[in-house]
Amino acid sequence: MTALCPHCKRDISDGALIERGRWALLPGMIYHDGECQPLRGGPSLALYAIARGNGEYVTHHDMPGVGEGELAYRYRMIRKALGERCPVTFVRGRGYRWAAGA
Repeated sequence: MTALCPHCKRDISDGALIERGRWALLPGMIYHDGECQPLRGGPSLALYAIARGNGEYVTHHDMPGVGEGELAYRYRMIRKALGERCPVTFVRGRGYRWAAGA
C-alpha cells in the first residue's frame, strides 16, 4: 500500500524513493547526481531518515533502536564519506536535518 503526503501527494511509504535536489535516496542506496555514493549500513539509513524528515529536525527518538551516541557516530560517518557534499546540518539540542538548498 502506498502512503501519500497530504500536502504534495508524494509517496511517503517506508522504503519509498526520496528525491531532494540532486540527491535520490532509498534505504541502503544513496545517489548524488545519479552517481552511487560510498555510504552503506547505519549511516545510509540515518541519511535516509533525515531526508524523510523533510527539513524537520530528526533525533535518535525518531529512529527506533538507535541511541544518541550511535546517531552521532552515523552522522560523523556520513560527513566523512560525503565531505563537502554532506546535505545534513546539526544543531545541538535540536537534532539533524536536511540542509536547505542541498
